[in-house]
Amino acid sequence: DNLLGLYNRGSYGTGHGWSSVYSVAWKVNMPAGRRILLQRPPGRQNYAIGCQAIVTGTHQFTHPKGYEEGVGEELLIPSLYQAQLAQRLERGSSPDAPAKLEAAFVGDAVVLSWIDIAALETGYVVEASLDDGATFSIIGELPADATSFLDTNTAGFGGLISYRAYAVGANCPSPFSNVAKASTMTHTQEVPVPGLQVFPNPVEDTLWITSDEEAGLQAWLYNSQGQLMIRQAADAPLECSALFAGIYFLKIKDQAGRTSLVRIVKP
Repeated sequence: DNLLGLYNRGSYGTGHGWSSVYSVAWKVNMPAGRRILLQRPPGRQNYAIGCQAIVTGTHQFTHPKGYEEGVGEELLIPSLYQAQLAQRLERGSSPDAPAKLEAAFVGDAVVLSWIDIAALETGYVVEASLDDGATFSIIGELPADATSFLDTNTAGFGGLISYRAYAVGANCPSPFSNVAKASTMTHTQEVPVPGLQVFPNPVEDTLWITSDEEAGLQAWLYNSQGQLMIRQAADAPLECSALFAGIYFLKIKDQAGRTSLVRIVKP
């Protein structure tokens, strides 16, 4: 009964595993009684849009049903390609998506980093998912040229957090980045920087950083919204006089890869 399958073939036949990932069945018209088998791969998605067909996710190898929209309806857009072309001609090209998104725990926070390859972006947006990519919510909005974000809202959540980011352009956004994941169940506590001292805290103007091995220390200072405010070598003090009052998070990393996260108060 299944005439088109975007699904997990499991151990069936000679083509094992998933038949497709991030694939779209667009305006597919099926004969009466024939079905589209649509399943969602872990952390990924398959789509059925505007299809005249029975769409099911039920199969021998159980997975959630993929995303369906407008099934059994006539779409106003006759061609996906023509719609995308018209949008590009009207709005111009989108910025490039952030590349190589990575997520890593530092203490109880998650540091996200990516490569900024967009040329004309006006900012970046970071999203997080607590249901393995089924739904995402915006957790941060950053200025142009940003390459990192600090998620401090992970305390109390025991599970997998999925992240993605995209660039914002003057007319339209970029595609999404790759999805990066961080697990609160499996991450190990980082080895702290030995002998680390950060003072004064609260800080008015100048923040000093010392440790047992001062050579090669790097410092990242984030505000409470996760935006990177200062990045520099920690052999020189951090000038904080221009910062607004509030809570900040200082990440320190030494040459051996040992990392510490310190909460900083700016009165």
